[in-house]
Amino acid sequence: MTILEHISQMKLGADGEALVGCTDAGTVERGCGYVERVKEIASAYNLLAGVVDGTTRYYTNVRIEVNGFLDAICSCPVGKRCKHSVALILKARQMMLDREQIQSTIPSEWTSRPEERIREIERKIEEGWRQQKLEEERRVAQQVHEEECEREREDAFWRDFSAVR
Repeated sequence: MTILEHISQMKLGADGEALVGCTDAGTVERGCGYVERVKEIASAYNLLAGVVDGTTRYYTNVRIEVNGFLDAICSCPVGKRCKHSVALILKARQMMLDREQIQSTIPSEWTSRPEERIREIERKIEEGWRQQKLEEERRVAQQVHEEECEREREDAFWRDFSAVR
């Protein structure tokens, strides 16, 4: 089954409610407001790709997974299952209902940018994890240092106290 056949069989209302299983309700609601921002759209077998105007131009890809669920990646900061992917699905559905032609050749730029974005996000997550671990090690080292200083102050106090007696 192609992605267009899959989308055409989905029971999508005007609010895209059926997509809530693919992402959260808030994202679906925001995506409904972006349908008219889908500027280019193409499909090939199990891939739907498009360009959506947001803060900048975002390249969005939606695929049918082996289990039949839709998965989406995007070049936007969210990266996955975002409002841009919801808008792309709804626009494809709208175009099919209006019997508009969807191009069948997907420019490579449309598929490479979201993949690059996902790799960048994964790299930043890994980098963030490392940074978080370093900060935790620094915090523990600082805490140990402060405890040692406190013990030294206490020892000095008791030495001075003993010397006075």
